[in-house]
Amino acid sequence: MCEVDFVDDESNMLECEVCELHYCHACLKLSDHEYEFLSKREDMHWFCARCESGTLLSIKTDREIAERCADYFRILEDKIKNMETDMGAKADMQQLIQLEEVVDTKVDKAQMDQLADRVSKIERNFGNRASGTPGGSEAARDPEEMVNNNLTELRDRESRKENLVLFNIPESTSDDTENRKLYDIAQTSELLESELNVQTQVANPVRLGKKQLNSRYPRPLRVTVESEQTKWKILKAAKNLKESRKEEYKVVFIKRDMTRMERAQEEDLRKQLADKRKEAEEKDEQCTWIIRRGKLVNQQRTERITQ
Repeated sequence: MCEVDFVDDESNMLECEVCELHYCHACLKLSDHEYEFLSKREDMHWFCARCESGTLLSIKTDREIAERCADYFRILEDKIKNMETDMGAKADMQQLIQLEEVVDTKVDKAQMDQLADRVSKIERNFGNRASGTPGGSEAARDPEEMVNNNLTELRDRESRKENLVLFNIPESTSDDTENRKLYDIAQTSELLESELNVQTQVANPVRLGKKQLNSRYPRPLRVTVESEQTKWKILKAAKNLKESRKEEYKVVFIKRDMTRMERAQEEDLRKQLADKRKEAEEKDEQCTWIIRRGKLVNQQRTERITQ
């Protein structure tokens, strides 16, 4: 476990779901894109080296106990049915009551329900992990396909790790492709240097989507900067654009270049955010829900805890 004290919300940390201790990605020897992949996925579960073997054993043991209990109840149920058939209408109710008491002493019903619930959750988690989406899919549960899907997603994220997407950057009216690219690079560099105080080489400008005649808004602009570290530095500073002295920069916002899976996850997260805010408004609750590092956070509650 890392001995450094981390107090910054932006620190790259992973929390073990069993012991709840935190580990920095550098000590775990994780690359930045591996850390981002693990920390952003709600359906991914991470355990530290000390807890992993015990957790897997616990999952296996819980499942075996649940299966044995289910077999035991099936045997008892068959015995009761046979007894009712043999005794018919003359069944001795007292014997049935005694039999029920024996069953209750063998396995507590609440414990049985709890075990069944834990096994059900485990199955859902593994199903979700296999498919990468809530609920899972039968096709994606094939191990080979699951591995291929995850590798494809990782490669896609790796290819985008130094990319940014800028919105509301004016487009050039030039008919020459190279002139338009140079214009986009110059516009982006000026914005980053003058407003965000970031100097970096800007490359590979691409306007996303088909150009629409008489459109009020310019197409989003995707660019590549010199490193992933520079990308995150820009994203962290981008929130200051709304305070710019230049009106044209106040409407500019910047996002990271996301894969299709990441965009779907963000869309789902924003729907959850809207539901949370609507619920808080209906209940007249004094809270502010926001999205932070891929999770819904009650900002006021977090601030009270840290004060």
